[in-house]
Amino acid sequence: MRHIQAANFTAVQSRSIDLIVIHDMEYLEKLTAAEDVANFFKNQPKSSKTGSSAHYCADDNSIVSCVFDHDVAWAAPGANHNGLHIELAGYSKQDRKDWGDEYDLEMFELVAELAARKAHKYDIRPRKIGAADIKAGRSGFVGHRDVTAAYPNLGSHQDPGEHFPWDHFMRRVHHFYGLHRSS
Repeated sequence: MRHIQAANFTAVQSRSIDLIVIHDMEYLEKLTAAEDVANFFKNQPKSSKTGSSAHYCADDNSIVSCVFDHDVAWAAPGANHNGLHIELAGYSKQDRKDWGDEYDLEMFELVAELAARKAHKYDIRPRKIGAADIKAGRSGFVGHRDVTAAYPNLGSHQDPGEHFPWDHFMRRVHHFYGLHRSS
């Protein structure tokens, strides 16, 4: 996996990761989307007010690391310090059919395998949770929109959108999680 270091992140000695936060890039589903957005994070001016980053960016053929897991990405206020953030090519306005094309299904395979490996590593339950669960300190998988619902005064993002196929994505995560548990 290639690493393109984001300009904006917080280096920390240690942190507890209990959320895997799924985002969409608000960027074209194309061959180089992961690299393009990783380079966007790299080339941003350093700014605690406008800077952003994620741990990983994904498209249909690659995943690029942008912030090391042990550091804090600037991705979803309220869940930055305890979240591992993964950006997917696409838009929050996509409907279920749009999220179900060949490009997305290939991307989901890559991301589900990565997410399952990280869930296993950080002892995160492979389950979709919501805003109330986030506020209660439960571990699991969330969208940026769930973080916004939990902490509405900290942001307004609604990705990956209301039609994101959580059922399909989590089935793939469960598949890979089972493989990692047995290895």
